[in-house]
Amino acid sequence: MKRELSPLVDDGFTFSEPIQEDYGWGLRAWHGKDPFWVAISYVGDGPQEPPAQWVVSVSYDAGLNFTKRLFHKPDSQAFARLRDRVRHSLLFLCRCKGQDE
Repeated sequence: MKRELSPLVDDGFTFSEPIQEDYGWGLRAWHGKDPFWVAISYVGDGPQEPPAQWVVSVSYDAGLNFTKRLFHKPDSQAFARLRDRVRHSLLFLCRCKGQDE
């Protein structure tokens, strides 16, 4: 996913390395001082019927900064660019694999 998001570097985004979480994988993205979280997780426990199902989320993540959570509004255009790039990448991948949206 990080490779798919790399064109956003030209728009001022920076990205962390992917981080393994108990539910899947995630990476942090920043646009200026605005932090975002992109997460990918597998649906289900153990073997599942194909095709696999995944949950992908993009969210603003102020972390534990209570003041920032209450009073700071993230750049909505930056959030939209990140969200749209994630969606575009996933749709492209699905089309390559012959799956519908």
